[in-house]
Amino acid sequence: MKWTYFPSFSRVQAELKNGRVDITYAASYTEQRAQYAHFSLPYREEIMLLYKHKDSADVTSLADLFSQDFTAGINRGSFFGDELEQLKTKYSK
Repeated sequence: MKWTYFPSFSRVQAELKNGRVDITYAASYTEQRAQYAHFSLPYREEIMLLYKHKDSADVTSLADLFSQDFTAGINRGSFFGDELEQLKTKYSK
């Protein structure tokens, strides 16, 4: 086994898609990714939570992110779930 470190998960995905990486972990299944990759059964199940700076307004749902004036940090190339993907499309700015 050889470990190779890349600057972002999107770079890892590109390397996997082009056959220069054989396997990666912490990947979410999407139809687009399934066109070039095989997915194992899940090796972990987790609940994803939002967290915020202690001085920011309270957040109780993903919709709150878009109805209030928040600035969100997002990892490029990551999948955050269907609900957030739908909201990102609806509120493209």
